[in-house]
Amino acid sequence: PLDITHPEDLADSQRLVKEMLGGTERCCVEKRYLRKSGGILWATRTACIIRDKDGKARDFLIMVEDITERKRAEEAVREGQRKLEAALETNQLIMDNSQDVICTIDESGRFVTINEASETMWGFSPDELIGRRYMELVHPDDRLATENAAADILESGKLADFVNRY
Repeated sequence: PLDITHPEDLADSQRLVKEMLGGTERCCVEKRYLRKSGGILWATRTACIIRDKDGKARDFLIMVEDITERKRAEEAVREGQRKLEAALETNQLIMDNSQDVICTIDESGRFVTINEASETMWGFSPDELIGRRYMELVHPDDRLATENAAADILESGKLADFVNRY
């Protein structure tokens, strides 16, 4: 098995063999093997040592389970998380450097995120607004028009030229 072990995993594999020969009866590890085609096989390898009646190591029993697809899926998830984190950082930079109020509002009309411009415009810090309903800031005479505009946004995904007082 060491002959087809990925070079980066070879030292750990050799260390585990020594530990098993020294008394460890069983070990389970994730490691890479080299396929005949040159590709990489990720595997969970469980090894047990078989001893003779005098307790000397006689053989290894090795069970290998292919986990290559799981490893690919895990890497795809990690890559997606990296991209999402980068997009969130970019979004936050845009929000933090804007002179206009930029916010996200959940389905119940409550602020989820809001940038620092809220303090300049409305006198409320982002921490004071997160969790509050945005409609609380809308002038009473403009609430019906604002609710209608919000309904239009939800239906069409677009809004143009809407003005109200806060």
